[in-house]
Amino acid sequence: MAKSFAPRIRFWTLALGILLGYGAIGYRLFELHVIEAPKLIEELESNRFRLIPLNSRRGDIFSYDLNGDKELFATSKTLLEVGIDPVALKKEDLDKLPQLSRLLNQELSRVERVFGARSGEFIGDDSTRRDRWRLLSRRVEEGLYDRILKLEISGLYGTRNYERVYPKNSLASHIIGLVRHDGEAVLGVEREFDFYLSGQRGWRESEVTAGEEMAQFRRRYVPPRDGMNLALSIDPYVQHQIELELAN
Repeated sequence: MAKSFAPRIRFWTLALGILLGYGAIGYRLFELHVIEAPKLIEELESNRFRLIPLNSRRGDIFSYDLNGDKELFATSKTLLEVGIDPVALKKEDLDKLPQLSRLLNQELSRVERVFGARSGEFIGDDSTRRDRWRLLSRRVEEGLYDRILKLEISGLYGTRNYERVYPKNSLASHIIGLVRHDGEAVLGVEREFDFYLSGQRGWRESEVTAGEEMAQFRRRYVPPRDGMNLALSIDPYVQHQIELELAN
């Protein structure tokens, strides 16, 4: 009796184990396809498409002198914020890092650290490179950026920014006003006419593969609208003489 009972116990134990195993697999499939499906689809879409902001150029503030020549009081200098998408990096790109460090005038060790590399090899595995943006330099001029692009490093791209500069320095500064580093206009005509000078930012949404933008699969593109220029009736020479007299 005991001999026939023992195999039966083993049979039902094995059957129960198999049943529980298939039940766990079924529950996990249900969890993935029903419970977690919206979250997983959202993550997939966020990795599949990249939204890239496009900054607008702020308009110039100028006047004309007695000879009819344009005199700039405020203008916008084009600079690019350059960084990398670590997910898109390829091992063959690491050989180009010495050239990149020279162009950026940065230490090679610093550039390698941004790339997550050392001595021509990646540090860690793919799980350590999940962030989609690492900054290399905030202030890269367009000519230098064109030379950097010629290196054809995967996942390296720049975002165009504009820095407000004042060629006349403090001349008529109480009239011109100021734009802070965060882009907020304070005082003067910079603030008074900010709506017209600032323009409107644009953006584009593109499909990416291996972290690289696929221009042929851009879904939406909204071009930036540059700001309007503003002409003043100030004569720079007369203004300079008045400020000299007031200073004395």
